[in-house]
Amino acid sequence: MITVRPWKKEEIDFLKRNYTILGPSALIDILGRNKSSITHKAYRLGLEYGIVNSNKRRKNSWNFSGWSYELGYIAGVYVGDGNVYSKQNNGARFRLSVIDQDFALTVKNMLYTVTGYNANMSYRQKKSTNYYETTLCNVDFCNWLVNYFGPANYKSMFYIDDPLASMGFIEGIADSEGAFQGKSIIIRMCMNLKPLETMCNIIHGFKFRSHHKGAHTIGEWGTDSFGRKMNSFSISKNEYNRLGFGTYIQRKSNGLLYKFC
Repeated sequence: MITVRPWKKEEIDFLKRNYTILGPSALIDILGRNKSSITHKAYRLGLEYGIVNSNKRRKNSWNFSGWSYELGYIAGVYVGDGNVYSKQNNGARFRLSVIDQDFALTVKNMLYTVTGYNANMSYRQKKSTNYYETTLCNVDFCNWLVNYFGPANYKSMFYIDDPLASMGFIEGIADSEGAFQGKSIIIRMCMNLKPLETMCNIIHGFKFRSHHKGAHTIGEWGTDSFGRKMNSFSISKNEYNRLGFGTYIQRKSNGLLYKFC
């Protein structure tokens, strides 16, 4: 009689994180199992070797089940620097193009935490600049982002009624759009920034003060190249650090807590 060794939770979690990227052969020695066992378990979990194939196969299997810190961060990044591209009958993809490798990797890892799917991360070279690109093909997740915050060229910011997710959103928007100047983090965008003030208010201990010792709305800041009104919101670095906020971009971490996901 052949005894089948049960799969432990940590083995299953490891398989979910790595099967799509590494494939079954590379996991034989790591998991101490034969290829057949690994491929059968992966099939039962809905995993497929190859990021594009895997995401296409499971492209309609994500549903919003509540806010989390990671989802808040991804939402902030989307509102700031992210984009969603949709094609009729050909799925949709989230894309972030940035010059900081640690930022791109953080978004990749948080996307996995939120959706359970591996995003693709690649290095791109152009004449003017080199950058990292993080892409996730998932119709449901992309549609949720667009429905909640708007499409790429018409995004809006909305209040999130969850302190931990609000913290993630503020960090995500600051990493995307924040100018880390002197003792301040200044966010300037062509949209209503009042939701940032509201989210700060629900975070326990967040203080709003004059003379920029806390956080406050500065107001209008001219216009962008398209003539749209720029609004501005400011947070002191001291207040950011005092409450455990930080940045996932080492280049911006001067005077701030540097996190790495």
